Amino acid sequence: MDIQIHRGARQIGGTAVEIAAGRTRLLIDCGSELDGARGAVSDASMRELLRTRAFDAVLLTHYHGDHIGLLDAIPEDMPIYMSPAIYTVLKTQQRFLKQPKMQALLDGAQGRLRIVLAGTTFQLGDFAITPYYVDHSAYYAYLYVLEAEGKVVLHSGDFRAHGKLGSALKKLLPRLVHRHHGIDILLVEGTLLGSNDASNLAASQRDGWPEVRCESEAQLEEEALHLFQRQRQNFIICSSTNFDSLDGFCRAAAKAHLPIYAQSHLAAQMKAFPGIEEKHRNVYHLPDVTGRPPKKLMKDRPQEFVCLIGTLMNPESFDYYADIMRMFPDAQIIYSMWTGYLRKGSSACIDALADFVGSWPRGAFLHTSGHAKPEDLKWFIETLQPRGAILPMHSMHPEELKNIGVSETLVGRMICFLQDGDVYHTERNYAMKTWMEKEKKERLLEPERKFDECVQAIVLLHHKAQTCTVYLRTWHFPKMSIECEFDWRQYNGLQCEAEVQASGQDVGIFRSDDALFKATDVFETLQQGDMQRADIDEDTSIVTMNYFAVTPELLLCDVKSKNVCFELERKRYTITNFMVSPV
Repeated sequence: MDIQIHRGARQIGGTAVEIAAGRTRLLIDCGSELDGARGAVSDASMRELLRTRAFDAVLLTHYHGDHIGLLDAIPEDMPIYMSPAIYTVLKTQQRFLKQPKMQALLDGAQGRLRIVLAGTTFQLGDFAITPYYVDHSAYYAYLYVLEAEGKVVLHSGDFRAHGKLGSALKKLLPRLVHRHHGIDILLVEGTLLGSNDASNLAASQRDGWPEVRCESEAQLEEEALHLFQRQRQNFIICSSTNFDSLDGFCRAAAKAHLPIYAQSHLAAQMKAFPGIEEKHRNVYHLPDVTGRPPKKLMKDRPQEFVCLIGTLMNPESFDYYADIMRMFPDAQIIYSMWTGYLRKGSSACIDALADFVGSWPRGAFLHTSGHAKPEDLKWFIETLQPRGAILPMHSMHPEELKNIGVSETLVGRMICFLQDGDVYHTERNYAMKTWMEKEKKERLLEPERKFDECVQAIVLLHHKAQTCTVYLRTWHFPKMSIECEFDWRQYNGLQCEAEVQASGQDVGIFRSDDALFKATDVFETLQQGDMQRADIDEDTSIVTMNYFAVTPELLLCDVKSKNVCFELERKRYTITNFMVSPV
C-alpha cells in the first residue's frame, strides 16, 4: 500500500491524500487553499492532478472548503463518497449560491454521489472502508479506516475532543481499535501544533474589547450568556455551519430570554440540521428562525435581541448590515471566527471584514478552535497505538508532534515527516522496521548509531565512465548529491550489489539537521530494501532504493563553502563540494 500526501504535509488547508493498494487508487479530500496558508502546491496544480490522475474515487471527510473546495474539479466519471451532513449542507448552500455544476452534482444528474453512513463498512475496489464520526467544528466530520493488503490505515481528518461530540469520540476510539484489531498507519492532523492562539488574538483585537479564549464549546455557551446578560443587543459574526457554536449561542440567548434573528442562509442551515442529527438529537437545540431575517429588526425595533449575521464573506453584506446596525448604536459585535481574517497586513486578512469589525466601538472575541489541542492529540495517538508509522498532516509545524508528551516508543521511532508529493510505502516500512530491530541487537556496543531514519536513494549509473551520481534524501529533509566511483558486480531486474568509493575512503552524504550517511552503509542498507531500475539510454540507468540508514553525529556543516565535517565510529570525515538542491 502506498500513501502520498499531495498537499498538506506542511500546510493547513488544501488537503489531499492519496492511498493506493492493488489496482485501486483513492483520494481523501480535495480542498482549496486557505488564505494566508499557501504552500508550494497551488490550486491550479491540484486541479491538474484531479484531471490527469486516474483515481477510482474521492472520499470527503467534512464540508469545510479547505477539504472540499476543489469539488468542481473532480472529473464527471469519478465517484464521490460523502456523509449525509456534507450532502445536506452543500445542498442548502446551493439554494443561495446557485452554481450550475454543483447543483447538477448534488441533484444526482451525474449519478456519482455515494452517501455513506458512520460505522458502516463498504467495499471500494481493493479496500474495505469504514467511516466514523469525529468531533469537529463541521458537524459529523468523518475519519476513515481503510483496510487492504493486510494493513489498516486510519486517516483522522480534522478533529478535536472539546466540542459537543468530544465525549462520544472518546468512547468510540477504543471500540474502533478493537473492531479493526489495531491500527498500522496513522495519518493525523496537527493544526494547533506550534500555534500561538494568544498572540493571534491580541494581534487583531481592538482596544477595550474583551478577550475570551474558550477551551470548549461548553465554555463558549457560558461566556455568551455572560455577554448577553450585560449587553442586550448583540450581532454575532459566525459560520453558518458551525452548529456547535450556533447551538451554544442559541442556548445562551434562550437562557437570557433574548429573541433570535438570523441571516437567511444561516437560518436555512439551522432549519435543515435536524435531518442530519441522527442519534445526537438530545445534544443540540437549534430553533427555527427562518421567519426572522435581520431586516425584520428594522421593522420590529426590539430593545433586546441576538442577531446571527453569518460570516459576511459577501462584500455586499457590509453595507447592508451597517445600515441595520446604525439603528442600534448601543449594540455589541461578538466575533466568533478565526481572528486571522482581521490581522491587517497579513495575507489572510479580509480588509472589508477587518474594517467592518474595527469600525464598531463595542464588541468581544468569543471563539473556540475546531481542532485538537496537543493534549488531545496525545490521547488520540496513545489510544490508537499505531504499529507501523505516524504521518502528521494539516500542520505548519508537524515536528512539534514530538513534543506533546507521547511516549518515545510511538513518536520517536515511528513518526515520519513527509513533504508534499512524497510516497510512503507501508510494505517497506514493515521490512525496514524488522531490519532495524535486528541491527539494534547486533550493535548494542555502538550507541551512537541510530537506526531511525528512512531514506530514499536515487542513483544514476553512467556505464561507460563507470561513475554514478548518488541522490540521497530522507522523507522530510533536502536531498544531496555527490559524484563518486562505483563498481557494480551484478545488476538484474530488482537486484543490485554495489560498492561506492571515492579517494580510497567511504563517501559521506549530507542531510540537513542532524544526520550524515556513509555511502557504503547506505548501499548495504538499501540493498535489503526495494529497488527499481529504469534505463534512460544505453549509457545511463536510474536506480531507486528505499530503506533505513545509519545517522552518525554531525559536527559541522558549512553550506556556503560546501564542506561537511562529521564523526562516525570515532573517525572524522570531511566531504567537500557537495551539491545541494531543495526537495
